[in-house]
Order: sequence, then structure tokens, then C-alpha cells
Amino acid sequence: MANFTRQAIIDSFLKLLNEKPVNKITVRDIVEDCGVNRNTFYYHFRDIPALVEEIFLEDGRKTIEKYSDIESLEDCVCAMIDNVLANKRAVSNLFRSSSKDIYESFLWNSCDVLVRSYMEKTIQDLHLSKSDSEIIIRFIKCSMFGQIIDWINSGMKADAKAQFHRYCQIWPEVAKDIMTKTSKKEN
Repeated sequence: MANFTRQAIIDSFLKLLNEKPVNKITVRDIVEDCGVNRNTFYYHFRDIPALVEEIFLEDGRKTIEKYSDIESLEDCVCAMIDNVLANKRAVSNLFRSSSKDIYESFLWNSCDVLVRSYMEKTIQDLHLSKSDSEIIIRFIKCSMFGQIIDWINSGMKADAKAQFHRYCQIWPEVAKDIMTKTSKKEN
């Protein structure tokens, strides 16, 4: 019963987030929408920011499980774009709120896990030092994160998949060139 109630609270919040910005959503709105009392809300969540954080932690776990076997950089980017597009209005409302940092942290961590998963397969044959591997992973993660944040900031109007498809056509060659040159310098 507790998990059902917890999920009902989450679902109500997400429904409301698709209708209005997070700073306009109150605990009262949530409990009225899902038919529980305020004490029930506070039994499950400390406050609305804690609810937002929990939603993104769970969403991050699901994304990572779904894309645990990343085969290409494009898979990494598409995983993140699909996640944003599935919740476009909610992300837009959240991104224009004081909880923006929670979403950015979620996105940052998701980019890290997805890029790391892909790169660990890609760089294992190059015999790079741990330090150089981390630099390359961070460089690609920052680039991917920046591209997604820029797209969200611009209102998510561009055809992100087409744009990132081209980005991903360019990136593997750049990344391989960087890794190969780094590997040669170490040997």
C-alpha cells in the first residue's frame, strides 16, 4: 500500500508539473489531486524539492538500466534526448524553476554513467592511463551535457535527434583521434 501511495503522489506531481511550473505547485495541490492527506505526503517526502530529487533519482536508475549496454555515442545522447522528450513540458517547467539545479545534477550524473559505459568499451584496447581515460571521459561527458543543456535552454525547438545524429557522426572520429594520439604518447 505504501508503494502504491508513494507512486500516486509522484504521478500527481508529474501531472501537475506538466500543467504548471514547480514553484506554483503546492503540497495541497498534490494531495488533492491524488486523494491523500498532507500527513501522507510528509510520511513519504520531506518537501517538494525532496520529491523532485527522488523522481530524478528513480528516473536515472531506470534510464541507466534501460541503456546499460551502450554501443555508440549516439545511443548515449539518444537515451538522454528520449528521456527529456518523454517529459518535455515537465522538464521545461522544472528548468525554469528554483529546482533547476536538481535536474542539472540528474542530467550530469546520467551523462556520466552513459558516457562512461560507452567509453569503457571503446578505450579498453588503447591502453590509456587511468588519468587520460578520465580526462577523455570527462571531456565527452561535458560536451554531451552542454549540448543537451543548450538545446533545453533554447526551448527544445530544434530537431534534437537530427542535430545530435550529426554531432555523433563527428564525435567518434574526434574521440578516436584524441585517444589514439594520447595512447601513442604514453607508449
